[in-house]
Amino acid sequence: MKAMNWFAAGMFGLVAVLPARAATVVDFQDVFQLEDGYGGLSGWNELGSLNSGALPGEQRFHGGTGSLTFDQGGVRLLGMDFVTWTGDMMGGFRLFNDGVQVYEYLQSDWLNDPYWLDISYAGPVDRIDFISSSDGFLIDNLTYTAAVPEPGQWAMILGGLAVAGFAASRMRPAAKAGA
Repeated sequence: MKAMNWFAAGMFGLVAVLPARAATVVDFQDVFQLEDGYGGLSGWNELGSLNSGALPGEQRFHGGTGSLTFDQGGVRLLGMDFVTWTGDMMGGFRLFNDGVQVYEYLQSDWLNDPYWLDISYAGPVDRIDFISSSDGFLIDNLTYTAAVPEPGQWAMILGGLAVAGFAASRMRPAAKAGA
């Protein structure tokens, strides 16, 4: 019975350590003027402005070359509706973590409307650098979650569970003599 208690305590500890996985969606609806910090990101004012979409009431962000930074530090960027009008150059964006480029997307075809772009990189991101021509880009529904644990964090979690399991197995009551 004590082993089950130790196992339950270990599982509770594991759940408490893991980050919440609720997604944040930056969709620009009901926003009249962007300020730094909107959606947990800074750099909006230097990057561009809101742009009305094709449908009534639809807002998108229209920007040029520049950067957005995540105010909370590293996050996992899941995706966004994105399009860039590249002219004679390839536009897109680069993702960074601690100053190191970790992902790059370059749009190769001429497209008119934003399309959902899944981000295949699953590690932490703290900055997005956009690359575009003078025509710029549009984004909407930028979606991210808290960063996933690093491999070292997973090793510590699993090591802690192993130690808890070993300790639980050593604490079994001794067999009663003469039983």
